Amino acid sequence: MAKIGDTIFKDAEIQTLLDTIEKLDAGTRAEVLDAIGRKITQAGKTASVNKIKSLIQTADPAVKDWIAKAIPNSYVIGLNETDKDLKKKIGKITVDDLTTLKDLSVHADAVNALMSDAYLDFANGMNGLVRGAEQKINEATKLQARAKITSNILTGMDIRQAKKDIINVLGDKGFSVLTDRGGNSWTLKRYSEMLARTHTIRSYNDATLNRAGQFGVDLVQISTHSGSCPLCTPYEGQVYSLSGANSKYPRYDIGLPIHPNCTHNLLMRPDLQEDADYTS
Repeated sequence: MAKIGDTIFKDAEIQTLLDTIEKLDAGTRAEVLDAIGRKITQAGKTASVNKIKSLIQTADPAVKDWIAKAIPNSYVIGLNETDKDLKKKIGKITVDDLTTLKDLSVHADAVNALMSDAYLDFANGMNGLVRGAEQKINEATKLQARAKITSNILTGMDIRQAKKDIINVLGDKGFSVLTDRGGNSWTLKRYSEMLARTHTIRSYNDATLNRAGQFGVDLVQISTHSGSCPLCTPYEGQVYSLSGANSKYPRYDIGLPIHPNCTHNLLMRPDLQEDADYTS
């Protein structure tokens, strides 16, 4: 089966989003390095954090704009692919159709909810950037305080050494915006790329589920393609019943994507429905 996730990610123009994120990350890095390159005061720390928040406010419209384009587009791709599976001669659906055609208005509501979920996740990442930057400033503050306690005076050499220590820790990885359950730290760029891929494929799969319900299709199948991870392999090619009323196939309760960056998608299988065994 086709690995449609790659097509969706390409159409979403994820790099456009990452360009904005990289600029935000670079601006934050420059502000933090400037802050820790001098004696840190509470007022100076507050000013630096406020500047970083301002950088985020500048980047925010571009992030929202990406979401407003990528999520509806992925959803519409899902609708059109589903209609192909159904062999419906409806005509190609566009994003504009979601708001102009009455029979698609319910899909417009679904897209709005998907966009809201996506923005909440991106906002969490950007807020995490503030926390990550503030943490580095705090670390530099402690190093400066330790140097002052040791020699009873804070010298320019002490400040430079503290800054060097922070840079060595920071390296090229960027600021950690969150730590997952496995203890892995995510930079804003890596986190944003994961969100972009996850939310676009989720949008596609939600379109498939919603279209299946609209046309009374109960059976769906998870795609199969090369390079699958151990988490996904057991589910590949499996057929599920959306209603759970089919004795031959298990109820669909997987919830694609199975994991962050998962590329698996749902396909409708109306061709199997005639042989299905439904309980009353």
